[in-house]
Amino acid sequence: MIKEKQVVSILPTDSWITKYVTYCASQTTSPLAYNLGVGLTVMAMSCPTNYTMRFFGMMPTNMYALLAGRSGEDQKSTALSLGEEILDKANFELIGDQPASAEGLVDSLSESNKQCIFYSEFGQFLSQAKGGYMESVKTTMTNLWDGKNVSRRKAGDNIIRAENPRLSIIGACSLPYLEQFTTGHDWSGGFMGRWLLMYAKRERTMAFPPNETTQTKETRNWLAGTLQERMAYQYNEICMGLDDTAKALWKEWYHSLQARELPDMISGTATRCPSIAMRVAMILAWDTGLSRQGTDWYIDVDHLNFAVNVAELHLQSVTALAERLAEHPDALFRRKIMSCFPYHGDIVTLGDILTVTKMRKRSVVELIEGLLLENYIIEHPIENSKNRVFERVK
Repeated sequence: MIKEKQVVSILPTDSWITKYVTYCASQTTSPLAYNLGVGLTVMAMSCPTNYTMRFFGMMPTNMYALLAGRSGEDQKSTALSLGEEILDKANFELIGDQPASAEGLVDSLSESNKQCIFYSEFGQFLSQAKGGYMESVKTTMTNLWDGKNVSRRKAGDNIIRAENPRLSIIGACSLPYLEQFTTGHDWSGGFMGRWLLMYAKRERTMAFPPNETTQTKETRNWLAGTLQERMAYQYNEICMGLDDTAKALWKEWYHSLQARELPDMISGTATRCPSIAMRVAMILAWDTGLSRQGTDWYIDVDHLNFAVNVAELHLQSVTALAERLAEHPDALFRRKIMSCFPYHGDIVTLGDILTVTKMRKRSVVELIEGLLLENYIIEHPIENSKNRVFERVK
């Protein structure tokens, strides 16, 4: 879980992103990590479609950012709405609609190939995508993260194609939805591994939101106006990669990343962590002007250091979240049953378990038999009773 002091310690000294995070901190008590993730994604929307880098192929700079936290406690939706407000003020046409189908998403991107979709309740999308009709949307989004062209064939052999799509997404999701509607495959297989995850807890309090002032209004105008200036820039330069100092930092960090022992469930996320870092470095370079000098350019060590630090916050979030995730549905159900025994020595009846878990008796009994064989629980014989009594011993 990310602490606010960690975010403050890595913010660049003079950048749009830092000013955006500072502005949000004055308006809400949402964790700064949320504002950082939203700010990076909103700034990415100002990058032109030809703003890319050769990184094991062509790498675009669109971002998927996910704000994870407690439901109703951490003001995830508030952090999301602040970013949406600034982007709407800069260019409302860049805000896309939530797709109802994969076909609808392709059609929308064929008409406007650069969009940012906001999900204040991303858990609802995950629940619909788990074996439901939205599963194909999730697959299409996975492909779009890489900036690949997508198309579909209509009746009469008419083909709808989205060329050079740049889809960014910002989602807010409570922990129970991530626990229930994502599995190990989602994190190791690709979809969730593409998201910049910001898992944080609200640390500040605010009895009443601040009054509107001339200064806050001017700050919003500056944030939106600066985005508009970035959007208007005609980019014809080429990113040549890392300079020598940055390359040394990258090698050191990359090898340390490969040497870490991480849960198998998040292996896919760890593998894509370098790609996320490079996107962040590109976005910051666009923000500060390093890439807008009129000549071909290299990513320097300062920009890369910030990107590596953001990637570390992301990896810290994923690692913390992995402790709450289940590798497969049966593991999730086992966890629900074991949650009925919070502490060693707790005694619970079968009726209690059925009441709490709301699961079918047959399914519960099958999982209990497995827990008995693995010596997680033991059964106490009860005479003249149809109920069964269990005690947690491990």
